[in-house]
Amino acid sequence: MKLIYPVNRDCEYETVRDIAYNHFMISKKYLPIIKHASNILLNGNPTWPDKSINPGDTVVFDLTEHEEIYEKPEQMDLKIIFEDEALIAFNKPPYMPVHTSIRHQSGTLANGAAALFVSQGIKTKIRIINRLDRNTSGICLVAKNRYVQERISQQIKAGMLYKEYR
Repeated sequence: MKLIYPVNRDCEYETVRDIAYNHFMISKKYLPIIKHASNILLNGNPTWPDKSINPGDTVVFDLTEHEEIYEKPEQMDLKIIFEDEALIAFNKPPYMPVHTSIRHQSGTLANGAAALFVSQGIKTKIRIINRLDRNTSGICLVAKNRYVQERISQQIKAGMLYKEYR
């Protein structure tokens, strides 16, 4: 996933860092991780967050991650309600644990999501945004990268997203 910002004459930002923090709301913890991976580009070239920008520039934050998937991938018949480049919404059935644990090393939503990630070539850990109890069925969101997980978690904390039980 890439975040792209074309700089125009009316741009209110002065540096790449300004765009990261104020436009895309990339966290102060995450920006150095993106930088370390050389995934901040200014006009197609790796750059530093403090680099000044000018009209006509294009700033790209490449959020491609290369992390080890800790959960053992297991093929499962999971119902996907929604999926795009950033997020997957699963309809978690009742009696399925969400996360692996000492008592549940397999048969979890995380195991099924890991298999899906591997089949799609996604190399990042499983980032479950909202946990549901094992006995509860419902929508469970899984982010495909850290940025999406952070942004949706911020929206939940701000009360923009919430769980509803019926």
